[in-house]
Amino acid sequence: MSGTIFMTTLEKVTIEITPCVKPT
Repeated sequence: MSGTIFMTTLEKVTIEITPCVKPT
């Protein structure tokens, strides 16, 4: 279960960080 939660959180963070790294 932890793996799924970790992956979900990682995806959420990545999606929120991506725009900052790639403003295009």
